Amino acid sequence: MSRVRGAAPAVVLVVGVLVGCAAIPTSGPVTEGDGVVREQEGVVVLAQGPQADADPAAIVEGFLLASDAEVTGDFEVTRQFLAADERTEWDPGASTVVASRTKVEQTGEAQVTVSVDVSARLDADGRYAEAPADARETLRYELVQDARGHWRIAHAPDGVVVTARRFEQQFRATSLYFLSPDEKMLVPEVRWFRDRNVPTAVVRALLAGPSPWLRDAVTTAVPAGAELKPEAVTLEQGGVAELTLEPAQAVQDADRGLLLAQLEASLRALGITTVHVQAGATGRRSRAVPPTW
Repeated sequence: MSRVRGAAPAVVLVVGVLVGCAAIPTSGPVTEGDGVVREQEGVVVLAQGPQADADPAAIVEGFLLASDAEVTGDFEVTRQFLAADERTEWDPGASTVVASRTKVEQTGEAQVTVSVDVSARLDADGRYAEAPADARETLRYELVQDARGHWRIAHAPDGVVVTARRFEQQFRATSLYFLSPDEKMLVPEVRWFRDRNVPTAVVRALLAGPSPWLRDAVTTAVPAGAELKPEAVTLEQGGVAELTLEPAQAVQDADRGLLLAQLEASLRALGITTVHVQAGATGRRSRAVPPTW
């Protein structure tokens, strides 16, 4: 704890081009190498959209591959596998299932079932829960044919399924800080977030409060109903983060010193050195800087 200051479808691999050529030697002594095969750097995985003649099972398999590849993106390619109405209804941020194995099977003329061996689950607020060794989940997808006869997903379960490797590469563990009951110590709670707009995700989760298992052991200076408006943290040069909280009056009435301490501690690991908080669009601005102890 810290003390509060003052209180089937495929994916495409793109590899960087090697500049220059090296000749293969045809003479000279035989030498021993180190025998170590080093992983190629600069590999980027790109999602591939649906094929025109893909059957329902191939469409769902492509959807899963695309969402895994775009887990830190906007899911633009992934949504191409969805029917028009479902493109706005499907919520990839609802949850994350970390899978050790998936099996795609067509179980009806327009239905596909995916069996997932689950390693772990992550909820919308970044709470990580390791699954039992035999944990499995069944996901069902309903499909329709569009005007050109192409299969598309009319209903997809919210959330995404990712491989363990993708989770290790694209998710980041970050501590949120709440207050001890006497408001003299900061108490961390670890959450996991997609490695994209992490400061915004951290602030949203902090505003939502501690997890149920921790709630009775901590308190928070965040006023009830506080929201991030606009819904993003702005990052400036020099490690400065700027954000606006609503409703303005509730933020002004809160213990701003403690609120700023929670925000600064939660954002510090992301390289943020200064936090500017404004209460409402035209309200009072407060500033948090790193503690000096």
